[in-house]
Amino acid sequence: MKLLSLDTSTKLLSAAITENGMCIGSYFQNAGRTHSVTALPLIDALLTNTSTRLDELDAFAVTIGPGSFTGLRIGIATVQGLAAAEKKPCYAVSSLESMAQQARGFMGTICCSIDARNGLVYNALFIGKDGHAPLRLTDDRVIALDELKENLKSSKSPICFIGEHPDLWYNEGNRIALPDALTALNAARATEGKDAIAAKELAPLYLQIPQAQREKESAEEKRGNIPCK
Repeated sequence: MKLLSLDTSTKLLSAAITENGMCIGSYFQNAGRTHSVTALPLIDALLTNTSTRLDELDAFAVTIGPGSFTGLRIGIATVQGLAAAEKKPCYAVSSLESMAQQARGFMGTICCSIDARNGLVYNALFIGKDGHAPLRLTDDRVIALDELKENLKSSKSPICFIGEHPDLWYNEGNRIALPDALTALNAARATEGKDAIAAKELAPLYLQIPQAQREKESAEEKRGNIPCK
């Protein structure tokens, strides 16, 4: 199967083309520009430089969250448009599960995290299996960073941290850290064993209310508390 994968869940942007698990090409950038401006040109360059036509692809994959609300919407909309035009199926991949693929072969606990602001992180824990994809220990969740750090202190097994939080990383004992490498290539690996869905079925996994909506609700609540004169 020839698969085009896209990851826009964080400030990093990546796209990859794989065929039967082998990487044909993978592009990555952290240019600080919005994904709405860079996603399609990145995909176009990847297709051009790997001599791949859209109609040669068998399916598309995209990270659906958790992560940046705007980034997720851009990535999903981009893949929906391409897949619908080519009448090809899609794979929806957890951003955190995608990250865990980077630690394939690590024997121990894999802790993946993405900044959720206000002292919170999107997090999931996995257990590494020799030669196999990591297995889940928890669902994707929102948890206070301090609470996660406290919970992990009691772990006796080796821990591999992957994510955006240097203060979670330990450079001593049995704890190691990998850089934030939330790439589309990892997303492609995370499609193993998953069922494909129609493009229209892709939907973001937010886990919490978007900041704009929280601010709106807070403002409405404050207005509602103002006594009538």
